[in-house]
Amino acid sequence: MTVDLSTVKPAAVVDARGSACPGPLMEAKKAIGKVKVGE
Repeated sequence: MTVDLSTVKPAAVVDARGSACPGPLMEAKKAIGKVKVGE
């Protein structure tokens, strides 16, 4: 099965610019936890 990624829209966007490690990873993990399966 192939998915055309140009049609995929993100369910969430994390802007972690300017954060020091491990801040960006923690922000991404938190956002991923909020996205429901299939979104």
